[in-house]
Amino acid sequence: MRLISARWVIPISVPPIREGAVVLGGPDERTVVAVGPRADLLREHGGLAETRADGALCPGLVNAHAHLELSTFAGKVPGGDGVANWTRRLSAMLAGQDSAAMATAAVQAATDAKAYGTAAFGDVGNGCAGWRALGRAGLGGVFFHELVGSREARTGDAMADAAAERARVPHADRPTGVDVVAAPHAPYSVGADLMRRIFAAAANAGRATTIHLAEDPDELQLLRHGTGAWSDVLRALGVEPAERAPGLGPTEYLERLGAFAMPPPPLLVHMVHAD
Repeated sequence: MRLISARWVIPISVPPIREGAVVLGGPDERTVVAVGPRADLLREHGGLAETRADGALCPGLVNAHAHLELSTFAGKVPGGDGVANWTRRLSAMLAGQDSAAMATAAVQAATDAKAYGTAAFGDVGNGCAGWRALGRAGLGGVFFHELVGSREARTGDAMADAAAERARVPHADRPTGVDVVAAPHAPYSVGADLMRRIFAAAANAGRATTIHLAEDPDELQLLRHGTGAWSDVLRALGVEPAERAPGLGPTEYLERLGAFAMPPPPLLVHMVHAD
């Protein structure tokens, strides 16, 4: 075990402690054994050497929603005219992007995040670049393997295809300490049947999945009326907009699909236009 003290310790679960300390133990000294005033912990653990830290001590940060596989596009995709148009531009960039460059950028982004205090990610990825990057950087967390309707149409079973994709990753490149959960991208890009299956699988595993929800007005128009910018995108993909238009708001729709039937509920991302 070892004791680390600082002018301030910020446990989050209780108010900040002036002149506080933390005792670490367990395998690789990664388990917090005790937190409290420095004087108290020095008295209770008098045999431990003290390491004095600059600044403040606080738990590692958790990035609850990231797309490490898209790190190479940071700041390069202009927006301001709706999510559908932004997605079109991103898709065009993805079509001409080298997968090796994306993998390298993902590792660099994860490594940089760790250097600045991030301890875990909730990373969302269509492919496995982000999953592998977490392992390369030595980070924990959850990899949400993101599924879309086009994958379901192409393969007949998006969940099985994603599992096969992960299985092709060499064992040496598969991260430890990172759970894997299937996740639907968004209600405009995933059909009702696939979403039901994903929510059911997450519930059966006792794990939370995640979904982008209530992102922009076009999503609400599609879900409630089958209109808006996403209807044109879907037609271009060969999907009839009515298939993604349940006549409900986003959270009502997810409730109908069983998203909240069993704990833990999914992590709802963005929620800009939630009622």
